Amino acid sequence: MVIAKTDLRITWVMLLSALSVIGAGIAFNLYSDWHRIRLQEEQHMLSQVHIVEKIISNDLEAINSVLDELGKEWVSGLFSVNDMNEQMSILETSMPGVRTFAILDSQGTILASNRRELVGLNFVDRHYFQRAKKMASSSGLVLSPPFFTSLGIYTINASKFVADLSGDFKGVAVASLEPDYFEPLLKAVLYDDDMWVHLVHEQGVVFLTAPEREEVSGKNLANSETLFSKHIESGKAENIFWGTVWSTNEQRLLAISTIKTKKLELDGSLVVMIARDPEVLFAPWRADFFWHTIFFGLISVVSIVSLLFYQRRKAIDDEREKIVSDAIQERERFLKTITDNIPSMVGYWDASLHCRFANATYKEWYRKNSEDIVGISMADLLGTDVFSKNQPYVRAALEGMPQTFERTLQCSDGLVRHTLAHYIPDMAENDVKGFFVLVTDITALKEIQDSLEAQVAERTDELQNTVIDLKQAKKQAELANRAKSAFLASISHELRTPLNPIVAFSEIMLASDLNDEYHDYLVDINQSACKLQTLFDRLLKFVSLEDYKPEYAAVSLVSIGEIICHDIRQVAEAKKLRFELNDTDLRSAYPFVEYVLAEINLLKMVIDELGDNAVRFTDNGSVAFRASVCAMHHGVLSICFEIKDTGPGIDEERLEDVLKGFVQGYGELNKCFGGIGLGMAIAIKSVILMGGNLEFENCLDSGVCVTIIVPCKILTAEEGKMLAYECDVEGKCSWLSQ
Repeated sequence: MVIAKTDLRITWVMLLSALSVIGAGIAFNLYSDWHRIRLQEEQHMLSQVHIVEKIISNDLEAINSVLDELGKEWVSGLFSVNDMNEQMSILETSMPGVRTFAILDSQGTILASNRRELVGLNFVDRHYFQRAKKMASSSGLVLSPPFFTSLGIYTINASKFVADLSGDFKGVAVASLEPDYFEPLLKAVLYDDDMWVHLVHEQGVVFLTAPEREEVSGKNLANSETLFSKHIESGKAENIFWGTVWSTNEQRLLAISTIKTKKLELDGSLVVMIARDPEVLFAPWRADFFWHTIFFGLISVVSIVSLLFYQRRKAIDDEREKIVSDAIQERERFLKTITDNIPSMVGYWDASLHCRFANATYKEWYRKNSEDIVGISMADLLGTDVFSKNQPYVRAALEGMPQTFERTLQCSDGLVRHTLAHYIPDMAENDVKGFFVLVTDITALKEIQDSLEAQVAERTDELQNTVIDLKQAKKQAELANRAKSAFLASISHELRTPLNPIVAFSEIMLASDLNDEYHDYLVDINQSACKLQTLFDRLLKFVSLEDYKPEYAAVSLVSIGEIICHDIRQVAEAKKLRFELNDTDLRSAYPFVEYVLAEINLLKMVIDELGDNAVRFTDNGSVAFRASVCAMHHGVLSICFEIKDTGPGIDEERLEDVLKGFVQGYGELNKCFGGIGLGMAIAIKSVILMGGNLEFENCLDSGVCVTIIVPCKILTAEEGKMLAYECDVEGKCSWLSQ
């Protein structure tokens, strides 16, 4: 599409108008900023001038009061010259703004002063004396132009007319201002490096300048070309000027104020001048002006280039728009072809539940054409019964929640079909515009599902019967196991009964006088009976573990090692073996743990059985017992107990079989030492009951190391005392009274 020339001209006129408005706005804004900065600075400078004016006015009023008092004391005749001198010295100390006080008689001779070297000198020709004499009144104060005193000090004298008792001229009271006092005052009002301040007599002579500038002090500004003269001629108390300052020949913004006092008539006042460099003052504004100009220039260039680019692109875009429009129409045709060929029903319902799209399958199912189905309400299309059933799913979809459900529908041909429906919300920025509908005929799948469910029910019945049979078999096995345990316990008890007198009588007979042959026979009988008795004890112990329920109690962590190794220590020492106990780690690894919850009876049983094996298979050397903490996790300590002997070790091929129980791990040595592996079976079963682990480490020619790892819960001090379990020195443990 070609853009009309008229439209182009209108666009350009609008652009130039907009740029003109923007430029005018920027210019107005810059001028407003410039004017605001100047006004703010003028007000600020005037406020600083007022500060100086206020302080100097107060000082002049104070000096006037002091001079008035000095004159009265002199006229009264009550004070001698020395008294007057001393009083003036005191006044000099108390008034840092005054350098010299003096009393001059009617002839101009100094009668008294805090500067003794001035007494007797005559200053009748001085300006301050003549002006005070001519004033002929004590109500005013004369300020002389700056001058160098006889002492070489550049100062201003404040003098006052003194009348005698009859009102005639008697002399003059004088105070010389101290320049060093006023200089810090002037510097204090300067708030930027480009500023300076003058203190000038009204006759135009510069008294002080801060910062100090030697070429300015003493200059006379009283000529028609100076800003000072314009201020004096204006008759105003204060003025703001912008121009060249004559004293420094600099372009400055100048605030000038004449010092006046409400309570005092001055003959020769002082003028304060504060100046600022406009270059420095408006430097930020000039930078702002520069960047605004650059910004406006960039806007103008970018706008013009953009408009040219836009006009060029517009023609290209119009052509592309036609191509895209054709492509969209083709895509809509393509999508319609796809949806119409999908065997499922595809549709779209808006938030008011009116159909906005339906594919061919949808129309065929309800026997509607495009004109009839598009715009129809859901209630009218589905019917009252089906719509009421679907309504909860519709509401959920309109709330933004996808829905999937099954429904049984009757087609227009009368056939009942099973369907699976999906309602998918159409979301736009958290607002539901409607929802898509996808309904699939799952009649064939439903028939297969029903068939599979019937098969599953049949298999379930079979499994339940099998489970019943297994439970019965388990119950019979448990009964058989209990019968076995009862038999073993009973037979063991019956066998132990005749053994007790055999052991007892054999020990009695061994104590009598017998020859060596019969003595050896009785020793064999006694040892065999004791071994058989020990075997029956262990067998009973093993059987009792079948139905044993662990009893946990609180045990002191630092003493657990000493408690459970008590019996093994006695057995080892009885065989003349060296016993080594190492439980240092228990005492130092976790000092904050005081009690742990442990099954101390099972733990002692395990250590006794394993320790008995270690002692039995060790002829000489040592048996070592070590207790330590392996790890701590979620309030549970894993405590390791290690038993190591110096015996012959275990055959490598039998090492794995030992942990199965009832296996002899020492090969040929078992023929010498005996045993059927029952002690190991007791230890393994006890460790399993405690939820622990048992490991072997075989060191050939240097013995065996057995490691037992048992989990023990950490208890607080209060819990430990409530569940306390104490053991005596022989290792016998029992509950405490509480």
